[in-house]
Amino acid sequence: MACGLGTISAKSICVSCIATVGLVVINAVKCQTNQQINALTPYNLRHLYYLFCFLRNYTEVLEALGSGGTTVGNVNTSLFSGIELKCPDERSLNEFNDIATLLFEKIEANTRQILTLQELRDTLLPKLISGEVKVHA
Repeated sequence: MACGLGTISAKSICVSCIATVGLVVINAVKCQTNQQINALTPYNLRHLYYLFCFLRNYTEVLEALGSGGTTVGNVNTSLFSGIELKCPDERSLNEFNDIATLLFEKIEANTRQILTLQELRDTLLPKLISGEVKVHA
């Protein structure tokens, strides 16, 4: 697993480590990040969803690591790199991945559909209000 800053590939896990510590997301496309984000790119994508779920359930520990007495939480790279990952056997990991992949693919498809519908709403609503477009029942 690679951990670093800068450009990260699609299907990486991004974890906020400064200010709002412990937010965890998977990016859908290649993107840029800064020092506030630690990005994990699994060598084997079959581990992606397990790592994501592990880190999402690790939020309280991340928050505790980042509360070193300052007003702004901060989990530096050394602290983040020291996180001990509990990993199941390969068979269990593969079974989890098979189920999780279906669920996460559905979440991604739903998210894309929501964005499309929001864009359509934002385009049509002003036209409906202005009378440029009429609805016939």
